[in-house]
Amino acid sequence: MDDGKQPPTSGRPTRNPPAMTGPASALLVAGPERLARSLAPLVTALDEAGVLAPVARVGAALASLGALLALLAGLAGRALFRSRHYRNPPQHST
Repeated sequence: MDDGKQPPTSGRPTRNPPAMTGPASALLVAGPERLARSLAPLVTALDEAGVLAPVARVGAALASLGALLALLAGLAGRALFRSRHYRNPPQHST
């Protein structure tokens, strides 16, 4: 089935270089052995590079907080929609 023709492309590379720069730079800075032994490879790589690891931890905490707030907003919106359209589950009396 291979007729020698290349499939049409959009002109962009198939790999995502920005997504590969983080892991590649961590491997270059800290080395594969140290990253493999580490419980927190990103913090290990940042410590080796001389960058403040607490800044990365605060950034990660803020990112996870943003994701949790988005989840909470989605659940609240769903509950509001269901209450406006009377699609609540039946209430059981005990």
